Amino acid sequence: MKKIFILLLFIPFTSWASVSIPLDEIQEDHLIKGQEYDLFEDDKSTLSFEEVLAHPEWFSSQHEQTDKVSHTRSNYWVRFQLKGNASTEKKVLEVITPQTDSVSLFVPQKGGGYKASHAGSYLPISEREYAHKNFVFDFQGNTDFSRPFFFRVHSSNKVGLLFKLHSQSHFTGYSLKEYWLLGFYYGILGLLILYNLIVFFYLRKKVYLAYVCMVLFSMGLSLSDDGLGVAYVWSAHPEWSQALGLFVLPLGFLVAYTLYAVTFWSDRFSWLRKVALLSTGAFLLYFLALQLLPEKVYFSKVYALPFIVIYGANWYAYLVERYRPSGFFVLGNTFALFGLIVEQLRLLDILEGNVFTVYAFEMGIVLEFISLSLSLAYRFNREGQLRMEMQEEQIDLLKENEAFQVERMNMIREKEALTQKVNRELEQKVEERTREIATMNSNPQKLVKDLEAMSLTLDKENWQLKRVIKEEKQAKLSGLTATMEEVKMLFPTRIKCLQFLEHLKWSEGFSCKKCGNEKYSVNEENR
Repeated sequence: MKKIFILLLFIPFTSWASVSIPLDEIQEDHLIKGQEYDLFEDDKSTLSFEEVLAHPEWFSSQHEQTDKVSHTRSNYWVRFQLKGNASTEKKVLEVITPQTDSVSLFVPQKGGGYKASHAGSYLPISEREYAHKNFVFDFQGNTDFSRPFFFRVHSSNKVGLLFKLHSQSHFTGYSLKEYWLLGFYYGILGLLILYNLIVFFYLRKKVYLAYVCMVLFSMGLSLSDDGLGVAYVWSAHPEWSQALGLFVLPLGFLVAYTLYAVTFWSDRFSWLRKVALLSTGAFLLYFLALQLLPEKVYFSKVYALPFIVIYGANWYAYLVERYRPSGFFVLGNTFALFGLIVEQLRLLDILEGNVFTVYAFEMGIVLEFISLSLSLAYRFNREGQLRMEMQEEQIDLLKENEAFQVERMNMIREKEALTQKVNRELEQKVEERTREIATMNSNPQKLVKDLEAMSLTLDKENWQLKRVIKEEKQAKLSGLTATMEEVKMLFPTRIKCLQFLEHLKWSEGFSCKKCGNEKYSVNEENR
């Protein structure tokens, strides 16, 4: 007690932080910047507040403007000075890094000593001063503004040392807007999960399951980042926060995002699938190699490489291959990229910090997931249209085939009818001929007589015809108009020729030209 009393007497004469933050000038909020506080790192995490308070020389104002917890085994002590009085509008202090394991605020009291208030992800939300996702502290009332304030921060995550002063009215309005925006954000994500889960069970398409997993892991990342996870979801196990926020959820989101992209592209983009899988596989190997190091290394910059590869692959599919569903993919990634840029500009104090710039990335994520859901709808709608067109073409082909079959059947029927007609005519002719033959067979004697008469008639006509032909040829020969071939035909032998000459010479009777004798003798040798 004596040592503490001497220490308290010595404190007012000690050199504190050179910059005082005037509370009366803060109308809404004020982020305590690096030049407005001094910093001391207890690398062994063994010093008590009294020991730190007794050694103000340990603190240094020469530090980075944006400090963070660089060593997860250390305690970081922050010293800052506020300027105010009892009439000053009530202010609250907010630690805006909800991933911090434990944080303690030490407020100087007018009667001497300090009042300690504790918060952090390891402390249940019911035991905090404010049931808020961030860590909020009251400090006015019996506060001695002539002495400095202290923060002690310990975190297994490499969080930033970010502290903000709010007026009570501004903090209330800001918190309402923040929770309203977060409710809208998680509500949209929940609806997207429910809708695509129903579609998955209806269509049984793997891409919808990958989409649901991707949104679930993204929701988990957001819960870990904004503090709602450790405050409400896994509040019974705050020790899970580091593993979930730094390893399980980021890796799960990356794998689900890659699987979504791989199943989203059609079969003609197989090489893009290989590129996406290789980039994600290379990162996973890199991540496993980091786990072999004694000090865990955060991989935020390298973590973005697979996403950049997939983003570029979708630009290629849309611009070069004219794959229109990738246009929605590109649009969604662009929304998320724009939100990330806005968030970085806010962290660099280029843009004013408000509830919309703080959650610009989350709004970009919502727009991205809506675009990705639309891309799925467009893709399967287009595929459905193509299937309908193919079905219509198939129906037209079936109709043409049916018409052809009808025409073919008509031709077959006509052929069968013609065949039947010919068969009937043949049968009729056969029957007629059969009747004729039967009639002829019924009177064979008459038939024989008719045939004999016909034969005699034909023989007589043939004999007469031959005679006429012979006479015509003889007449032609007597007129000296016959040729040698015709003479040979008429008189095939010498005797025939002599007989013909004898007939011509003595047709009216024999009479010797010398003696006139009418008697003659036939001598075959003298002819």
